[in-house]
Amino acid sequence: MIATPRARLVLLFTLLALAWGALPARGQSQDTTRTRQDVIRDRLRTVQPLIRRDSVAADSLEGDTLGVRGAADTLRRGQVARGLTNVQRDSVMDALLRLAGFVFTEYKADSARFDSDSSLLNLRGAAEVVREGQRLLADTSIVFSQETNIACAYGRPALSGEGMSSPLTADSLCYNTDTKLGVARGTRTEISEGANWIVSSREAFLRGDTAYTHAGVFTDCSLEDPHYHFAAGELKLVRGDILVARNVTFNFQDVPVFWLPFFVQSMKQGRRSGVLTPRFGINDVFRNRSDYSRTIEDVGVFWAINDHFGAETSLDWRSGDYTAMRGTLDFRFIRQFLAGSITYRNFWKEEGGRDFTLGGRSDWQPDERTRLAADVSYATSTRFVQQRSIDPRELNRSIRSSGGLSRRFDWGSLTVNAQRDQFLNDNTVSATLPSIGLNLSSITLFAAEPGDEKFYSNTTWTASGNSRRQIRRIDETRASRGARGRTETSSTFNSSLAMGRFSITQDVQLNDVTELARAFPGDTLMPLPERSEQRMTWGAGINFQQRLIGSTTFTPGLRLRGEVLQGDTTGGDNVAAPMRIDFSAQLRSDLYGFINGAGPVERIRHKVSPSFTYTYSPEPTITDRQREVFRIGEIQEQNRLTIGIAQTFEAKMRQSPEDSVRAAGRTPADTTGAAADTAATAATTGQTGPRRRETVRPINLLSITTDAVVYDFVRAREDGEGIQTMEIGNSIQSDLLRGLQFSFAHDLFEEVSADSAAGIERGRRFKPHLSRVSASFSLSADSWLARVLGLGRKPAPQEQARQEQARADSLARADSTRAPEVTRGDADFGVMRRGSDRAAPPRQPTGSWNASFNYTMFRPREGEVGLENQMLTANLSFQPTQNWAVQWNTGYNFSDGSFTDHIFTLTRQLHDWDANFDFVKAQNGNFSFQFRVQLRANPDIKLDYEQRDVVRPIR
Repeated sequence: MIATPRARLVLLFTLLALAWGALPARGQSQDTTRTRQDVIRDRLRTVQPLIRRDSVAADSLEGDTLGVRGAADTLRRGQVARGLTNVQRDSVMDALLRLAGFVFTEYKADSARFDSDSSLLNLRGAAEVVREGQRLLADTSIVFSQETNIACAYGRPALSGEGMSSPLTADSLCYNTDTKLGVARGTRTEISEGANWIVSSREAFLRGDTAYTHAGVFTDCSLEDPHYHFAAGELKLVRGDILVARNVTFNFQDVPVFWLPFFVQSMKQGRRSGVLTPRFGINDVFRNRSDYSRTIEDVGVFWAINDHFGAETSLDWRSGDYTAMRGTLDFRFIRQFLAGSITYRNFWKEEGGRDFTLGGRSDWQPDERTRLAADVSYATSTRFVQQRSIDPRELNRSIRSSGGLSRRFDWGSLTVNAQRDQFLNDNTVSATLPSIGLNLSSITLFAAEPGDEKFYSNTTWTASGNSRRQIRRIDETRASRGARGRTETSSTFNSSLAMGRFSITQDVQLNDVTELARAFPGDTLMPLPERSEQRMTWGAGINFQQRLIGSTTFTPGLRLRGEVLQGDTTGGDNVAAPMRIDFSAQLRSDLYGFINGAGPVERIRHKVSPSFTYTYSPEPTITDRQREVFRIGEIQEQNRLTIGIAQTFEAKMRQSPEDSVRAAGRTPADTTGAAADTAATAATTGQTGPRRRETVRPINLLSITTDAVVYDFVRAREDGEGIQTMEIGNSIQSDLLRGLQFSFAHDLFEEVSADSAAGIERGRRFKPHLSRVSASFSLSADSWLARVLGLGRKPAPQEQARQEQARADSLARADSTRAPEVTRGDADFGVMRRGSDRAAPPRQPTGSWNASFNYTMFRPREGEVGLENQMLTANLSFQPTQNWAVQWNTGYNFSDGSFTDHIFTLTRQLHDWDANFDFVKAQNGNFSFQFRVQLRANPDIKLDYEQRDVVRPIR
């Protein structure tokens, strides 16, 4: 028995909810012999104990809100319950929602009216209905007819639910809950597939998760008046699957500029199989001249094998040049820290024959101490790459493959590497297979705490070893006459024992060199026979460092060394070189001089750091066999002095009184002395004791480093040519121009030919000659020199903050609307297809720019072998406006008087589009001009124009 009016009202509302929303569960058979009222009555009996609990003095429903205020105790026919604003689930509703075999509907509104004769429910004012995970909101009203099972919503209704990234809004919407059919007028919704697509139409038909419409419009421009849109005659949208449209026109504002027969956009998330978008330009369809080679790339498919593997195959074609087939396999295991890919391309050349290239990379970290990495590049013909490539960077490098393993242990570390280089200029192949390195962790002997040390305490022993095998193969048709193949195996082991300033070192090195035979068919040159040589060198030495005055140090040393040789030069016998004893002493010091400053410079310090190294090795006792096998310089007396020098000019900047006061921790007005200093420091930093004196970092005005000069007393005594340094170089740096690196070298001596008539013997004479110059310089709008020259300026704080905010907003907008990038590991212009390192210039603040220059010069003496070469490479990037970016890389050869290569990129960022202009000219004469405009939301929607001119290979 129901004891309270509240409980009776709960029962009536429960009956109303079940009468509207109680439907048999899908797949459950219905009992045709019983009425719906019988079924409801049976279900209510199951919750009767819950209702009877409300008859007790303490009402269990007290505090639960039904949202009915100012209404009668019962809901009679035609009555309206005012103020229905919220429905919260109580114990009764929870029990009803747990009933099996029924679908429940929850709703709320400002007012509700239910007509039992017509079974019509009308929810008015801020209405909301939730059913089977779907949620319908309306500003005006929601009307549901139980007889027709049709619900209609008015007043900008919005439908949302599971699987919908954003709600579907409309002017009005009607939906049949039985047939799952609906119609909406004035619809608008957003779907996310990397970007946010906004789809709208005058009228749309809904069937489950599928929507159909005529005269539909879709765009990713979020403005109220979009810059562009696609207008489709017919459009079909399957939620979470695909968007398909046909008879599509592409419009800027209201002007149609392009027509597409169909448009397909996948709505699926994550990796999936599908057809690749072919890459070709307008001029590949409409040729502007008869000799232009059409190019079509990426005609193929991608297969997402599973979450870890993906495969791709495609066809590339260039008319009159080649047809290529490409296959790629990529893999990634995040939990195992394993990722990589491998790409194979096979070329069928128009002139006949075929070549292939192989590229791939992999990186795996099985644990925190182990790492395996591989980077593979291979081409059957470097000439093919040289002739076809349009990428200057690809032509400037060798085709390199490498792989390695590194492992850290508690006792040391082990590295195993392999590398193969295939040089494009002469098709020489150089390989290191393998290279093994072992470094042992330092071992401390006789450890002692500070204060308890003896002279032998904390002695440290370190050791390392490495071994590698190098192979060099040449193309005999392209290599110089004196070149030949070579195989070399070398191993080295060294150790060191350091005890304070005293150290003992040991090292052993083994070398096995084989120079391969070479024949010259059809030539009068004699063939080069195979030659082999095995050499072992060893050494042991002791050193001691003694500090003298200031930073002056004196380091004497003694070293024993020997050598054993076996090979063709010894007739297969082992011949040991005489053991050498080397005495050495090194003196290093720093000398200072001070110069009074001027202007903002308080003082200039000139620092000179000379070094003197003296080595002496007496002439050993040698046999005729040793004199025959070894070079004279290796066995004669050695007496040498090496002199090196470095100079630095440092400036100490002058401080104003205000800066001195602030450095002392006081305000400019507080100048009462040391007591005030201490009080101010304690107040600001909390420190009351002594404090470190504030220092000013000096500025390096000029730093000059000069190569060491070697003087041989033995050669000076024998032939008067004591100076053994044939070339001396200098390098200059300065903090005033941090981007400057400048070095030059002079050839000191000129070779003099013998002339018996003139009485001139063959020798040399001192005649310095500038032989090499290398300089690199970088400058930006933020550097002081640019501001002095009027080429750069520092914006005001307000302007700088505004530019940074605009840049952040632009990047955020671009990131939020940018489609996911498709990385296929392909270069834009290269033949190796190894992964593009070309990227759009990074966005910088408006007005900023960066420039860098690299100059090299080689000047041989007149009559010497070698050609003079002067080369300048330059890189320039700047941001003239917020949306324009320019980047230019070029090289100019002064010797030839021509540019070697160009890479010019101009980027314009629109609201929804990116426009790129690329011009590339390579050293081999090939060039490419490309213009492309692509939609940021879907890069496959683009307009491309590309013109490639490739020098035809000689057949």
